[in-house]
Amino acid sequence: AYGHRQIRIDDRYCSEHQTFHLDENEMAVHDRNNQAHQIVMSLAVPKEKVWQCLINSNLVKQWYSQPPYQVVEADMDIRPGGRQVITVSGPDGKRLSTTEVFLEVVSGEKLVFTDAFDRAWKPSSKATKVTEIKLDSVPTGTRIEPAPEIWTER
Repeated sequence: AYGHRQIRIDDRYCSEHQTFHLDENEMAVHDRNNQAHQIVMSLAVPKEKVWQCLINSNLVKQWYSQPPYQVVEADMDIRPGGRQVITVSGPDGKRLSTTEVFLEVVSGEKLVFTDAFDRAWKPSSKATKVTEIKLDSVPTGTRIEPAPEIWTER
């Protein structure tokens, strides 16, 4: 699968094309037994720029917006115990917000967050997942591995 998206960083795009691809060694995996998902992509962009797309609220709005849905708000406090609130608007104008708390932040390399908390260590009534996003430098740019783990039992 191939895709193309441009995200502006400091008056320049992340790259001219920001092309990503999946090959036979880089694929989405879904384990139906425990609802674990793993996605591995290579982006033709330096790791530092991909990291900014994950932690800068203005870039997050671009990174996560997929027409016809638009991220209209991204309030982020990137630190363990800090939270992010992402609000998406659909084509009908309805808004949906997701609140997640960061469990682990390794600058430039890894984010781990969950919706099990509304804010630092205050339990949420809507806990559904924990997500780990890892970044690695590779010769072609950056390997990004978002791996959400979905809970199905309460």
